[in-house]
Amino acid sequence: MPDVDLSDKIPPSARWVKIHYEMRPLKPNAQLVARLWSGGSLDDAVVIKGESGDVFVRLDKPQTISYQRPVTVELKVKVLAFKVASD
Repeated sequence: MPDVDLSDKIPPSARWVKIHYEMRPLKPNAQLVARLWSGGSLDDAVVIKGESGDVFVRLDKPQTISYQRPVTVELKVKVLAFKVASD
């Protein structure tokens, strides 16, 4: 699964990230669905659906999210906010 490096957007201490996503079909009738996660397994993924929206992803792998999407869908993500670990 492809990874997205967020190191230029969030610090290593960030544990949650708020992501804005946009999807568009590359072929007619493509299902706009994808998964986002960090570290861990695909079972921990956040399922996203529709043209756009905002989701929170827990960062188990610092500064990195992974995604899975159909090849018939273009996915763009943008960091809106993050929360650092509090000890």
